[in-house]
Amino acid sequence: REGPSGVVQPAGNVAAPRPPAVVPAAAPGTRPSPAPRIPQVPDGQSAAAPAVVDPPTAPMLRGTVEERMQAIRASARGTRQTRQTMADLVRQGDDDSIEVLLRLSREQGDLASAALSALGEVTGSQLRARVAGELQRRMGDGVADAVSAAVVGYIRVMGDEALAEARAFLRRNGDRPDGSGQAVCTAAAKALGELDTPAADQVLIEELGRGMEPGWLPDYGSEVVRALAKPDRKTVERNVRGFRSVHPKRALSPEARGALVNYAACLVKKMPGPDNPPGRTYYQEKIEEVRAALAGEKAEAGTPAPPPPRLP
Repeated sequence: REGPSGVVQPAGNVAAPRPPAVVPAAAPGTRPSPAPRIPQVPDGQSAAAPAVVDPPTAPMLRGTVEERMQAIRASARGTRQTRQTMADLVRQGDDDSIEVLLRLSREQGDLASAALSALGEVTGSQLRARVAGELQRRMGDGVADAVSAAVVGYIRVMGDEALAEARAFLRRNGDRPDGSGQAVCTAAAKALGELDTPAADQVLIEELGRGMEPGWLPDYGSEVVRALAKPDRKTVERNVRGFRSVHPKRALSPEARGALVNYAACLVKKMPGPDNPPGRTYYQEKIEEVRAALAGEKAEAGTPAPPPPRLP
């Protein structure tokens, strides 16, 4: 029927025709872009809801322990995906998930290392004692990656209860036959630093006290210095000399400050003579790292920062 303005209007409840899609004009000298294709829904039907897609790790989080094990073994294509799977098992947190991690920790290669690292995050499970026992057992493994993951996990799970074993671990692993002593001891030192308790600091102080022992590695000593100083990763930076500047999160205890000063004195005593310029430069860098740890110290709230002591 015709409206008052002469435009034909639909009668009754007949749907009005859909206006044509407006396609923007092309710039001069170019071809116009084709109109976008819009999927049409047949009359009387509604658009289907998007399908729910399970995450890639879903089959590994369901079923029996053995079914999950088989799914993980079949899909372990790379370290990143494997670690994501382990993190999902920890997050799920049920006894079967922890059991899967315990069994995977007895495998070989990246699968075992990823499982051991994940077990270090299991702190609230009723299987904590079994987890700690498995981690402690793997600390005596012959594979360095597994040993590093196991000692870090053991310290995280047990806290200060791990310190006696951690102290013994540092003593017996400094000179491993495969040459990985520095790597595994560095992993343990970093975990002790993350623990951030006075008792854990004492173990690190004892480590620095070994600075004059034969075979001591200054590179490892630098890692112990950083662990004792508790650097915040966001504020670890390189200064103009290229040395790492360490800014602790809190004031050092008098024992820690004394240990750092004594360690710097050890480095001075071990410094090569003038006939070995590269060696002297190397030791000077290590001394500067201790100096940076002391100079970057932050004071406790309401107290002035203690002045850095004079280093040799």
